[in-house]
Amino acid sequence: GLLLYWGAGYAYGKYRAGWDIVDSVYFLVVTISTVGYGDFAFSSLDNDVDKLFGAFYVFFGVVLIGVAAGIIIQTLEAKAEEKINRLREQHHEVEFDFGHQPAFNLEQETRRVFLDILWSLAMIGISLVIGTATMMQLENWCASDAFYFSMITITTVGYGDILPTNPKAKLFVSFYILFGFGVLANSLSAIGAFPSRIQQLRKLDKSLSLLGESFDAKHLSALCSCKEVSSI
Repeated sequence: GLLLYWGAGYAYGKYRAGWDIVDSVYFLVVTISTVGYGDFAFSSLDNDVDKLFGAFYVFFGVVLIGVAAGIIIQTLEAKAEEKINRLREQHHEVEFDFGHQPAFNLEQETRRVFLDILWSLAMIGISLVIGTATMMQLENWCASDAFYFSMITITTVGYGDILPTNPKAKLFVSFYILFGFGVLANSLSAIGAFPSRIQQLRKLDKSLSLLGESFDAKHLSALCSCKEVSSI
């Protein structure tokens, strides 16, 4: 379905609108990512048929993106569950020292969550640096214009006030949109989960503190085997 969609869009750009290969691919990515700069559009030919085709093409593109996102999320969840099950199996195989009281360090676990957030922010920063530096080189823009364009692009806002004008820049932007939006979506997902993760850690710490010293390694092993705890 996705290949057919891309093929139809490419054929329209190449044979109907008369765009070259780079412009056609650039238009496809800008459309399916909902960036929509406005430099290429179905209404440019000023024909009712083109506008109707464009309306349905954009709609089905959004549907395909939604389906693809659902498949990706299911795949990630399956991999995460597989990893948890594998760690759980390894956990049961560990030889515990029952004379030693295992400790849950809330501060250490919270620090790990903060490090995940910092890594997510760093990835956003790296993608912006890549976009800014590359567009400065390809379009000879100043740093503020290149940074502004990069931010508007990865957030899919796409005002259209600053646009790539040469084939190399358009080809780069075609890949950059997919890369930058992927990084931003993944990072925002991690940042959005921050309050929930902290809350889960605090609940676990409170539960362990209520159990007191009678809670040994064997009990901790059984607790960590629970699905609710393993998902933290």
